[in-house]
Amino acid sequence: MKKLLSIISLAFFLPVTAAALPVYADGCLPGEPCYTAPPSKGVMEPVVMEDVSKYYGTIGGGWIFMEKDEPILGHQIYEVKLGAYRMVDEDISLEASVGYMPNTRARQYPNPGEYRLSGDTWGMQYTVDALFHLNDSGEDYEPYLSFGGGLQNFDKSLEDGHTQAFLQGGFGAFLHMCETTFIKPDYRLMMVDSDTELNHKVTLSVGMFF
Repeated sequence: MKKLLSIISLAFFLPVTAAALPVYADGCLPGEPCYTAPPSKGVMEPVVMEDVSKYYGTIGGGWIFMEKDEPILGHQIYEVKLGAYRMVDEDISLEASVGYMPNTRARQYPNPGEYRLSGDTWGMQYTVDALFHLNDSGEDYEPYLSFGGGLQNFDKSLEDGHTQAFLQGGFGAFLHMCETTFIKPDYRLMMVDSDTELNHKVTLSVGMFF
């Protein structure tokens, strides 16, 4: 009879022990609740600076508003820009541009004693700016402040010569349309040459990261 009871006990406890071994192997003691993680469905990794495209290019145009005592009138400008996106620091980008200013009209002064051009001209503009971002990367709207300077050169000599140096400051934004494409409005206040003429430049560009 004892032998029969031993066989029945073994037949009962062996399957229970076998079922409990995987649970115990996972670190759960017999009789304790054991929680297992559900199967992974993919983990969203946070975007880090190494994952963000570092360079971008834009093409666009706008208008430069001139002071009324300058020998040329306000005129259009078409620009190509190349930038290093948040490379100096997480909050600072660098940007360089080349601008073409066609059909820059000479101002017609009523006073014949004023300096004037002999006719219309055209010019090129070269700038370098630092962009100071006001929020974190990854937002759909990324505003910034900008500070920089540059040179502009005209085909005909202005009052101070063909070439003028200037400092500029302003603001703008990246308006992200998708991961690689954006629209970029910009405003710059330009302080030109030793006469400290204050000109205003407003542009709108379309850009892409690469």
